Amino acid sequence: MAESPTLCPIPLDAPSLDPESELKAAVAPTDKPSACASMVDGFDVKQPPLNVPALKASDFRPLKLLGKGGQGTVLLVEHKVTGSVHALKVMAKYPERAEDKENRSQKDRSREHPIEDDQGMDARRVEKTHKRIYEEQAILRSLALSPREQTSCLLDFEASFHDNAHFFFLTGYSPRGDLWTEIERYKTTGMPENMILGYAAEIVHILSVLHSFFVLHRDFKPDNILIDARGHLLLADFGISRAFELPPDARPWVEDEPSASLKLNVPVLVKHVSGSSLVLSMPSSGDALESADSAAMDHIPGAPTPANTEALDSPKRAGSSKTELYREQEDRDALARRARLHAEVEELQKRKNYLRKLVRAQLSARHMTLNVCGTPGFVAPEVYRGPAYSYGADVWAAGVIIYKMAFGKLPFGLTKKMEMQDRVKQTCLSPLEFPEDGRKTVSAEFKDLLSQMLEKDPSKRPQAKDLKSHPYFAVIPWDAIARREGSGPGAHAHAAPKKADKKITIPEGTLYPPGEDPAPWMDWMTAAFRDKLVSKQTQAQQDGSLGVAAPTMPRSRSFGLIQRCRSLWKLSASQRSLNAGVEVES
Repeated sequence: MAESPTLCPIPLDAPSLDPESELKAAVAPTDKPSACASMVDGFDVKQPPLNVPALKASDFRPLKLLGKGGQGTVLLVEHKVTGSVHALKVMAKYPERAEDKENRSQKDRSREHPIEDDQGMDARRVEKTHKRIYEEQAILRSLALSPREQTSCLLDFEASFHDNAHFFFLTGYSPRGDLWTEIERYKTTGMPENMILGYAAEIVHILSVLHSFFVLHRDFKPDNILIDARGHLLLADFGISRAFELPPDARPWVEDEPSASLKLNVPVLVKHVSGSSLVLSMPSSGDALESADSAAMDHIPGAPTPANTEALDSPKRAGSSKTELYREQEDRDALARRARLHAEVEELQKRKNYLRKLVRAQLSARHMTLNVCGTPGFVAPEVYRGPAYSYGADVWAAGVIIYKMAFGKLPFGLTKKMEMQDRVKQTCLSPLEFPEDGRKTVSAEFKDLLSQMLEKDPSKRPQAKDLKSHPYFAVIPWDAIARREGSGPGAHAHAAPKKADKKITIPEGTLYPPGEDPAPWMDWMTAAFRDKLVSKQTQAQQDGSLGVAAPTMPRSRSFGLIQRCRSLWKLSASQRSLNAGVEVES
């Protein structure tokens, strides 16, 4: 989505500023406290002491497949020691590209073994994938260490671990499925308005809590909103989320970045924003501009590199009448010019990379981001238009969810089969309309709520915490919502039936030897999970010291089948109790 070159317009609520004023506002240091600084004290990222060995895949018994997506596979598992049931998200460290999968033979496709290296893969893509997962784990870890009464509307993150082939995230299990399945049940008629009110209140509360921790979700959609055993909503999947106030020690994999308080001494021109790529141009001095084509130095993709400058200043050899001595001197001069040019280009590349990081740091200090990401249909207009956006993008996505709950379809005429350019056009230009077919009638307050949440100008869109005072929510007891009292609006929801797999396995690689773990921060667990594990281990040791013989476990195929049947029977019994309205202790 290339745009004409403009100076970086950071303040989205001041479109009338001239470009130079906008640039100064973007890069000037600020002494003002954050608008969210008074909400909470920030994250507590202290690592609880580990008195037990790190978890591994073999510690769990797989029960069934819960879901599969682009980021990984989610399994329902049982811990072999504690007997507790969890959801385990498995993500490959070296995911295959689509073309690699097509080229593999059917025989190779059936093999189950970890990929030991990244041969034939883009190392930069692999590194980016790992950093994204590190970021997700840092956000989940920090939220898990916050008081649970504040984060009870977020999916409970319990542990993480990894081997040489996979990352693993251990979370709580939500037996009633996700909000998307619940919306699909009412696709033709739309949900009853009292149910919409309950769901909408919990959605707004979730966003207000999330944003109070300075986290922008960026993929807020029904698929990522789960329903717990009591019918309350839980927000999950922080795979592309952005946390603005994480301290540096929470990101040990990040190299030193420029301070957001630094000033730029050179003008920076934002050429365009495309995906996660911010293309800048800046003036240079010295031999770089004299030796290189100025057009090629405007932006990095066209800059000369050692790979494409072999033809620059090359001596004339074929058909030349010069003497051998002169040709050798000409060769030496050409090599010197190329070496000097390469050094200048490399230095310019470093300066531009630094400026990219600096601009991003300035944006992050104002709780804004550049990356174009999210699920089509739930992406806010400012994400498409660029160059930066903030928490309002989540509020927009929440408005889309509430609209779909009421009318069974996306607003602005958006459909799944629509081309990307048409989706962008409809999202940014089409007016908000409410169906008037007689099948569904909604109140004026409901229409006004959606009109505010789906306001195309992000500066006029209210924040999530401000939506709680809207007249549509006049009857909502927000304190009770925060305490999650009683049954939630999804008390009668149920997960979509899954096709049973004949064989479910947890992929397992090789553990790193002591001292060779490239990401030791990934082996983490909450204090509650650790205490439960220690308690079970202590109890087992005491039983052994008292002479209580542990029952012998026959290691046969039938034993594994019996154990799995018992676990599934327990789950089905719990599900029957849930459907009957009985609260079951986990």
